[in-house]
Amino acid sequence: MTKTVKMNTLSPAQRKRAMRYSNNKANPAKNNCALAVATKLGAEYATDYLHTLGDLLEATKAVGWRLRPLGTKRTVGAAREQLANYADEHGVRYYIVRTPQHVLLLDRRGKTIVDTDSRIRDRRRAMNVIAIM
Repeated sequence: MTKTVKMNTLSPAQRKRAMRYSNNKANPAKNNCALAVATKLGAEYATDYLHTLGDLLEATKAVGWRLRPLGTKRTVGAAREQLANYADEHGVRYYIVRTPQHVLLLDRRGKTIVDTDSRIRDRRRAMNVIAIM
């Protein structure tokens, strides 16, 4: 019997704080950047909350996407070239990239699809990169 670990690890007090400081005043249960990525992937209604990367990955898996964590890269800009090569070998459709206080969606070639805080030169630190197949 395998043990499943829930990705959503916020306590009720942490969840309440996340909702209080949410950047989405219309729906404080879902942050704008995570909601924009989830909407593009068809997962906006798959979960009640979208505050953390775990919330977003849980919603993405719930609608049938397969995920593979790729670790961390230095910056979003530096990761783009590496991701294009990886996509050809492994059948990747999209990449979710988490930066400090933000999340964005890249296509298989590393071009930005969804970014609510876009940059011309993206030097933000890429904390997590997740391949979506």
